Amino acid sequence: MNTPILIVTFNRPDFLKIVISVLEKIKPKKIYFKIDGPRQGNKNDEEQILKTKKIINQIRWKCKKLVFQSKKNLGSRDNPIKGINWLFSLEKKGIILEDDCIPDKSFFNFCEKLLRKYENNRNVSMISGRNNLEKTNIASSYYFTFGNTWGWATWRRAWKFNDVKLKNWNNKKLKKNFYKNLKDYPIFLQILEDRCSKIKKNKINSAWDYQWFFSTISRNMIGIIPSVNLVRNLGFDERSTHTKNNKKLYSIKSHKINFPLKHNNEFLINKKLLLNEYNKIYKTGLIHDFKKFIHKIL
Repeated sequence: MNTPILIVTFNRPDFLKIVISVLEKIKPKKIYFKIDGPRQGNKNDEEQILKTKKIINQIRWKCKKLVFQSKKNLGSRDNPIKGINWLFSLEKKGIILEDDCIPDKSFFNFCEKLLRKYENNRNVSMISGRNNLEKTNIASSYYFTFGNTWGWATWRRAWKFNDVKLKNWNNKKLKKNFYKNLKDYPIFLQILEDRCSKIKKNKINSAWDYQWFFSTISRNMIGIIPSVNLVRNLGFDERSTHTKNNKKLYSIKSHKINFPLKHNNEFLINKKLLLNEYNKIYKTGLIHDFKKFIHKIL
């Protein structure tokens, strides 16, 4: 496995251990670990971070390990951003996993092959491992939507547009593209617009992915979704920031994707599958969870 991998982690060594057990099967040559710092006065954070570092040090296969630990706690927005910025300051492309995202072994080959295929296609923003529909009945190995950040890959050439502080939120041209590209997906548009407006006003400071979606959608970029889900998210316990006790998403299992990949030559958003996903997520109770989350942090 030649593609560099970034693992974003903090105080969940139990999850990290599972991720590394999957990595051991493919033996990547280079792994970046971005570890957040402990919250002030939190002894448990300090203990769990020590365990996290010990697990990293115990990796048995030959590989280059790069570890960047923040002295202070950056939180769920700035720690991933710091890690991804670090990755792309040194690499042209990479695979990104948070420590609660447990990939199937085939996820890595899927990402590596498509990173190579779409490297010079500037209309593609990312390659996702997560499919919230779990399985689809399509002829190809993947389809196009706006992407998903629970286990994903991208390139420096795309990440450079990430506008974490939403400095371009009021840019007329980008905003016009944003509305045009989301006009058929009013629920997602409403959620993105609401979150980005609150982020711009510093009313939300714990999220980074809404900004990424604004940055890519407003530049007419689309993402890749596998035909089956390749990444299971375990982060639904009390330690999670955004996804506590969400049974619908937790129950989605990961699967193996078959090779060789059957490429998708229709370079268009799969509107039917995207609407199916949004209906599953936002119309079956998760919108209520989002509202509860937003109410909690405001």
